[in-house]
Amino acid sequence: MIMAGYDPAEAVNVWIRMSERAERQNAPPEFLSTHPSNESRIKNLKDWIPQAIVIAKELNAQTLAN
Repeated sequence: MIMAGYDPAEAVNVWIRMSERAERQNAPPEFLSTHPSNESRIKNLKDWIPQAIVIAKELNAQTLAN
């Protein structure tokens, strides 16, 4: 995503909005689902974005972080 020129922080915002929508629809607990919970996705993205930016810079990718 970063290497394609997208702002990775926007992915976090997407999952925050998805989480708000899921709360209204009573989403199943993560252990009963085939996908990570929205909260797990948000945490993982926040944890991984700094590392992804470093990797993208090492590869000289054209990023918004440049």
